[in-house]
Amino acid sequence: MSEHKYPRIEAATANEDLKKKDDKKTSIIFLSIALALFLACVGFLVWNIVRMRKVDTDYVKVLGKVVDVETMGTSSSASSGRSYFLVISYTFDGQEYKFIDREGYKWHDEAYDCVGKYADILVDPQNPAHAERPTSSGFISTFCACCFAFFCIIYAAGMNIFLARKGSSFTKRFLFIWGAEILLGVTIVLLFWTGMPHARFGEVFARNSGAIGVTVVCGLPLLATLVDGIITLKLRPYKSNHRVYRISKRTLKREIADRVRDHENRRS
Repeated sequence: MSEHKYPRIEAATANEDLKKKDDKKTSIIFLSIALALFLACVGFLVWNIVRMRKVDTDYVKVLGKVVDVETMGTSSSASSGRSYFLVISYTFDGQEYKFIDREGYKWHDEAYDCVGKYADILVDPQNPAHAERPTSSGFISTFCACCFAFFCIIYAAGMNIFLARKGSSFTKRFLFIWGAEILLGVTIVLLFWTGMPHARFGEVFARNSGAIGVTVVCGLPLLATLVDGIITLKLRPYKSNHRVYRISKRTLKREIADRVRDHENRRS
């Protein structure tokens, strides 16, 4: 009969338990997706590092000249939907070669302004027909930065839900969310640098567009830390009330059992 004595309290307790289970499942889903994105980020990072190290250590730097522009994409308008790629000519061991740069331009005039200009390029001495500009390896690092950005968003959502189940705090959020994401971002930028053994640190951002993206993404958890800290400071006067509320939830079932037992004893 005891389960019918306090139906409202018991219903609230059941709803609370169900909500915790749902929150746990949701956090696991979010964190699993975040893990997959992080592994993808690591994969692109390793690919970029290996590729950049090979270029920096095995390739030979020569001077090339932009001789033409290759237009790719179709559109009825002048620029929308089209990309413009530089055609660069260079000489290696007395023989002339040409290649199309990987980095495209969105605007027609911007690309054609480069025609006639000279640029440093890197040539594979084992295969002189293969060459590229030092700044033309950013597309891999860009994918890395995109994966890192989505990872940060989804990881923050999942970890916030996970921490809220057992009582979140600014310290926990900083250690396990904001601070962790900032530390990962800084580590990724430094790892970009390891792929450029003969370059200064500043060249990381010139030759890896993803390094700029990762740095910008790191600014988001830094901003979140500031906002979170301000909100937590504003709510500090209510800290004791929140603590009492958490304790009452943890002991709710025990209090129900004690009250039911006392009620039965008084009746008997």
